[in-house]
Amino acid sequence: MLGLSLFSLSTVQAASYWPIAIVQLLLLVVVSQYLKNVGMPLLSYNSDKGIHISWYPLFTYFPLLVVTLFTWILCLVLTAADLLPEGNAARTDISNGLIADSPWFIIPYPGQWGMPTVSLGSVMGMIASVIASIIESIGDYDACAKLCRVGSPPYHAVNRGIGVEGLGCVLAGIFGTSSGTASYTSNIALISITKVGCRRMVLWSGGIMLVVGVLAKLCAVFATIPEPVLGANLMFLFALITGIGLSTLRTINLNSSRNQFVLGFSIFMGLAVPDWLTRHPGVIQTGSATIDQGIMALLQTNMFVSGFLGFLLDNTLSGTLEERGLMHWNYFLQAHQTKCVSSTTKESPEDICYNLPFGMDAIKRWRWTKYMPFLPTYQGLRRTRKVADVTTINKMEAKL
Repeated sequence: MLGLSLFSLSTVQAASYWPIAIVQLLLLVVVSQYLKNVGMPLLSYNSDKGIHISWYPLFTYFPLLVVTLFTWILCLVLTAADLLPEGNAARTDISNGLIADSPWFIIPYPGQWGMPTVSLGSVMGMIASVIASIIESIGDYDACAKLCRVGSPPYHAVNRGIGVEGLGCVLAGIFGTSSGTASYTSNIALISITKVGCRRMVLWSGGIMLVVGVLAKLCAVFATIPEPVLGANLMFLFALITGIGLSTLRTINLNSSRNQFVLGFSIFMGLAVPDWLTRHPGVIQTGSATIDQGIMALLQTNMFVSGFLGFLLDNTLSGTLEERGLMHWNYFLQAHQTKCVSSTTKESPEDICYNLPFGMDAIKRWRWTKYMPFLPTYQGLRRTRKVADVTTINKMEAKL
């Protein structure tokens, strides 16, 4: 739903100058899909062969970067040759003043935009936004796991992810940023393009962004990327996001008329209701501005509307567990429970990837950690029910 709901954002940016946007989009499709297995000759060196030419799969790992740099340089050449009219969105000199006026360094600090204020209306609106963001993040976690070819995130991983996002939002509010911190679906699409899902890479990327965020001049340089190039990138990424979302339906029976109705109705209403409310912002009037703001925040969120209707219909319309795809999910849920209960079961690489990077020996040794919902040894507060054996679970995972 996120990919479908954001099509208007990408088309508005791409429409600022369609020729450049079309070139960028076509190159992205060709490079990332048709040329992904083509190697590029690069000079390499090792002690055995010395200086030699090796074939590096550049288009496999960096298709978005390569195409964006090419189109950016193309816009720079067209601007230098004055082949683009003044004020055209594809020109690279539109933001020259931004680069000149930006300081070299900016150090953020709490309260730099004034003391924070709190109102009931803003709190209600943020609560609605946070609920919608949690729903979106859970879907992001599962989609990322599918791309990395690991099992679905267990309870503790989801809880830990949501908690860290909440901590990020608190820090964002303290430092006065204009938005909260949450998982971003476009990054999942980048994993699909680059085939890189290493957590260490994510940590290094975060460190680089912290450094770049302080260098205001460098940030201003990135602001010179033409708007149609960004629009084409968004169109490509949102298309991948939509495909990733549809892949989660593989466990249900799509030949069932029941499932077809639930899927089609929830997707259509998830697009129609927020779009109509955006065009008619004052239509909800309960007599309380706070309640109006909260309701509008929820109903203008495509993920919430579609997810709520899908949840309601799927749980009220009759259907078998296999038809609804719940048989597979039951095995996944029981898998984590089985491996937590059995002390003799050896951890698989899929389980290890959801562990903490440090302190796991102590966490496994302490008994109280099984009651902490964000630790890998979490078993829940309820009595453990009888679960499927590990062999059966592995067979079901192999089928998927």
